[in-house]
Amino acid sequence: MSHEANSKLVVVRECWGEQEAGIVISFLAARGIEAVTSSTAGSDVLGITIDGLGKIQILVEKDKAEEAKELLDDQAEAPDTTDQAETTP
Repeated sequence: MSHEANSKLVVVRECWGEQEAGIVISFLAARGIEAVTSSTAGSDVLGITIDGLGKIQILVEKDKAEEAKELLDDQAEAPDTTDQAETTP
């Protein structure tokens, strides 16, 4: 993203760790939405996430924000089918 685009970024999700943030970034990228992170000093320096300290924000360009939020919400509502293969005869 260009410097000019940085002034038009919108938070679409807050994560509580680098792994979760990486998954969200990859999920959006696979759907053609470029995203970046912004984090507080706690996650970068201390490696902790306590009471909001250390949270990581996922930001996208303003014109892609609604689409990104919908995709993330749809994914969160999708049923988890990972265990079904093991229980299905």
